[in-house]
Amino acid sequence: MKIMTQDKTRVLNFKMTYISYVSKNRICEGDFGIAEYASPERAKEVLNDMFQKYAAGEKVYIMPEE
Repeated sequence: MKIMTQDKTRVLNFKMTYISYVSKNRICEGDFGIAEYASPERAKEVLNDMFQKYAAGEKVYIMPEE
């Protein structure tokens, strides 16, 4: 699945071998921060949505700007 970063400056090729995680209010993919949100809870919601889309076979995910 391709992921467009929140600031729309990078497209990542998401693979299950990479580790995605929430650090404070940021979502990180490997060593890169790919999105930042107002709260850790919102970042976790977005990360969960990203994994659900991946599991459903989606080909592209654009990080929400909010």
